[in-house]
Amino acid sequence: LGSGGMGAVFLAELDVDGTRQRVALKLLHGVPTQEGRRRFARERSLLAGLNHPHIAALLDGGESEAGQPYLVMEFVDGLPISEWAHRERPSLRTRLRTLVRVCRAAEHAHQRLVLHRDIKPGNVLVRGDGNPVLLDFGIGRVLGDTLAVTETATLAFTPAYAAPEQLTGHGLTTATDVYGLGALIFEVLSGVDLAQFAAPGAVLPAPSSVATDAHARRALAGDLDRIVAKSMHPDPARRYETAAALADDIERYLAGRPVLATPDSVGYRVRKFLQRHRAASAIAAAALLLMAGFVWRLDVERQRAL
Repeated sequence: LGSGGMGAVFLAELDVDGTRQRVALKLLHGVPTQEGRRRFARERSLLAGLNHPHIAALLDGGESEAGQPYLVMEFVDGLPISEWAHRERPSLRTRLRTLVRVCRAAEHAHQRLVLHRDIKPGNVLVRGDGNPVLLDFGIGRVLGDTLAVTETATLAFTPAYAAPEQLTGHGLTTATDVYGLGALIFEVLSGVDLAQFAAPGAVLPAPSSVATDAHARRALAGDLDRIVAKSMHPDPARRYETAAALADDIERYLAGRPVLATPDSVGYRVRKFLQRHRAASAIAAAALLLMAGFVWRLDVERQRAL
């Protein structure tokens, strides 16, 4: 099915008491040390505890006779989310709802002390029914009880989608995955490959400034640009605190409510209120105009009578 820095993934069959199931078999590179085996077993047990409809399930794992670690994952038949967006041309709202599900899946893992560390379009597949599935938690890291990150048996990330702290290898927290989710949102909404902005020292543009579609540029400008910017801020402390907070802000946008990524002001709240209640606002404005016209007419008639 594919290969990379972590190893190779094969389509395989799992035979359980005569019942065959298609699975993805991931063979990891290298032979772990004794300490690495202990960590690998602990991480595998935590990954097996992830039970979410939008996370590919870990079914089994262990070592081959030669000592090569392997993971048996649920096989997901779908398209990478960026390819899905390009082929299917879903509406902006459909894309955002799909991204919210991915954020909720990441939050589920974080609550169970698992950090993904490699959230990118290739690790999110969208099934034929439109549901996304987050893959490759097999290279995730385990979060300690105080959110201090322990060592892990595997180290990997994709530079184009990696948070700044991943490049130094220090301070990895749930904010690292929030950055990856922001990168995912950038690419799915703009339709532009984020890798072209991955040069050292390059300044990340706003999604609306690089989107190829004029309608998308107008739709992304404003709140969605700011949501992406907050998610991908170089300083982890200035990103969304959790993946759930990012999902909540996207849902606020979908509901027409003020988003946390945009600086608050009276004018902004009034504008969002009017956008959220377009019909009622139009009726109220028309009623005010009629009342004003009626008062003006009464004044004219009064002056004439006098």
